Amino acid sequence: LTSLEVSGYRGFDRLVVPELSHVNLIVGPNNVGKSSLLETIWLYATGVAYSALRDILSTRDEFAERGRNRPMLPGIGNLFHGRPSLGAHVA
Repeated sequence: LTSLEVSGYRGFDRLVVPELSHVNLIVGPNNVGKSSLLETIWLYATGVAYSALRDILSTRDEFAERGRNRPMLPGIGNLFHGRPSLGAHVA
């Protein structure tokens, strides 16, 4: 990757990193989105594979196994900025 633009993921309404190098140092205080930034790169690298989504949600204790009256990826709404969890209410 030579640059990165993220829109609507986790806490990012819009994030633009105009220039990336072979080695990049990501620093900042707690809870500013460093892990979320790395997650976006992971998702990009996997082509947004189901297993990557499941692993990201599982790592953050936001994933529950699919079962009766549960969506395919409970908690997936947590991945999107400003959107309620899609798994919050299932009729």
